[in-house]
Amino acid sequence: MDGNYLNYLLSCIKESGAIDVICNRLSIAHLTTEKLNEIQILFPTAEEQSAIAAFLDEKTTQVDQLIEKTQQSIDLLKEKRAALITAAVTGKIDVRNERI
Repeated sequence: MDGNYLNYLLSCIKESGAIDVICNRLSIAHLTTEKLNEIQILFPTAEEQSAIAAFLDEKTTQVDQLIEKTQQSIDLLKEKRAALITAAVTGKIDVRNERI
């Protein structure tokens, strides 16, 4: 079993809500062996598992990089917004003739 593949598989099962469906959520969720056996899981060959995990590693890295760039853009826009508000309320820019 490829460790990375197993990690993605378990994350997928958790995110799908399958664990919540079979676990008692009154207090602490208990995932027993019997309950885990209720979840139908496909196990591709070791080669396929490695290929799937490598693909997901690459794609999730790309998504994480896009999230980081987007967050940087959001931070810059917040700074621009604050600077614009400051300039408007301190009279550094004339907003009387600006259209809204």
